[in-house]
Amino acid sequence: MSIATPFEKIKAYHYIKPFLTEEERNQISSVLGLSEVDIKKRLLGKDNEVEFVLMIYLLEWCKSIVGFEEGSAKLTKTVAADLLIELQTGEKIVVEIKSKEENKFNISEKIFKQKIEFAEGLLKLTVL
Repeated sequence: MSIATPFEKIKAYHYIKPFLTEEERNQISSVLGLSEVDIKKRLLGKDNEVEFVLMIYLLEWCKSIVGFEEGSAKLTKTVAADLLIELQTGEKIVVEIKSKEENKFNISEKIFKQKIEFAEGLLKLTVL
């Protein structure tokens, strides 16, 4: 039984993918239990997160960036955002990055409220 979260498996696949042949990629994705959605959509989402961080860093918009690992939130059964960013102005913002092919994004009211509570708690902690 694997203790790795589904997203940890996706990240592992993503890291080794460039070194594999197409046949090896198919075998590894099968062993890890990854679906086409995992490989095509969730990996794209992770790449978009990295691109976002790289853009704001290279544009020098922020003093610091703290990323939160999805696996930690799964283990603790809590809701977390993707990033805590301190802008050059000193303002701190909590960022949840989403990417979709469609122009519309849906989130449940419960999850949205949990994200707000996480952000409010985090921003209170960083002020101390």
